[in-house]
Amino acid sequence: QSGITSLRDVGSHGDAPFVLKRLQSSGELYGPRVFPAGELITSVGGNAAGPLSRVLDPSPAASSSHFARTAIGPEGFRQAVRIQFAQGADLIKIASEYSQEEIDAAVKEAHSLGLPVTVDAETKYIDMAIKAGVDSIEHPLPRSDAAIALMAKRGLPTLEETFIAYLQEAAAANVAGQPAAAPAATHGPLDATSTSVRQARFSLRRLLSYTRR
Repeated sequence: QSGITSLRDVGSHGDAPFVLKRLQSSGELYGPRVFPAGELITSVGGNAAGPLSRVLDPSPAASSSHFARTAIGPEGFRQAVRIQFAQGADLIKIASEYSQEEIDAAVKEAHSLGLPVTVDAETKYIDMAIKAGVDSIEHPLPRSDAAIALMAKRGLPTLEETFIAYLQEAAAANVAGQPAAAPAATHGPLDATSTSVRQARFSLRRLLSYTRR
């Protein structure tokens, strides 16, 4: 009713977020609503693939030690999406690396199930994600000017944790008529204008809107 009322999970170990969602929904656990993605989906050698990922495991049963689900090929990505949906996912998270065919298949499958898709991507994988029709991009850095323009044209929201603090400083600096210091954690120059700040706020509102669907 007040304070933090909703949590958007974009990748968690095993079935933990789904258990929390069920307990909160049933009233057994008092707390904010949980909108989980569950295991993020990636390819062999991709982001988060490793000791904490399920390598080619078709089983829908989750383990507390698994953070990512590794898939191969379009059918593998479709299957991974369906498994998260069956677990109770409210959105799907995909991480690079992937092929255009794989991200296309995952997005199409998720959308057919009524689930939005977010990605953790960079460089050419951002371009692939935009082309596939994803609903948001978590922290798209580094990216090209063309990708930025296309994201703006489509109103594609993003959460860019590395420089949200920088945008806040930039807004204050604009008011004071002084330049803002460059952020240490970014991969390239940023246009720290009041327009950038408004776009960041717009992105946050768009992301929150997906949790209400």
